[in-house]
Amino acid sequence: MTNAFARWDAQMRLELAAASVDRATADTVLAEVAQHCAESGETPEEAFGTPKEYAVAVVRERVPVEERARRDRDGLTRADDVFAALTTTGVTALLTGAYLWISTGIMPPLTAAGLVGTTFTAVALPSASLALTVSRHRLRTAAAWAVVALVSVVSAAVAFTTLPTTDFGRFPSPALCALGIALLWSATRTGPTTER
Repeated sequence: MTNAFARWDAQMRLELAAASVDRATADTVLAEVAQHCAESGETPEEAFGTPKEYAVAVVRERVPVEERARRDRDGLTRADDVFAALTTTGVTALLTGAYLWISTGIMPPLTAAGLVGTTFTAVALPSASLALTVSRHRLRTAAAWAVVALVSVVSAAVAFTTLPTTDFGRFPSPALCALGIALLWSATRTGPTTER
């Protein structure tokens, strides 16, 4: 396998995965491409076009019509949008929990500013992610999520800067890590829409 073929193959796998094409179908398609190129002497790009172009053709030809009807023009479903939002929020919660655990210990202080500001931030993250992912196909929904994200960011900033910062308790930073892991696990159960 040449470097050019390996690069095309890797890009094609990414494009098929992004379109939620299952692994078995992707393996079959790529085996057919490899066989055609070995027999014809053509490069994958000469025979099938760019990975993006061919992935669109594969979805059109090999994904059932009822499955395609649930997808947007990029091949994504609502479950894929939720997957992106949960993943973003889960990674952020996990990293924030780990940072707090390392920087302030296992039981950092709890303040009104931190609690309210963090709550608004927790709403802003998935809202912003949903605004971005649905903007490709549902503009009104994207605008609504963008407004929620913007209001949440402004509210978080106001909370962090104006509410009291006196300690009124403690919370376990590993709990935030556990929340992040739970969200990431939940994301794997929500999407992608077909088995990989």
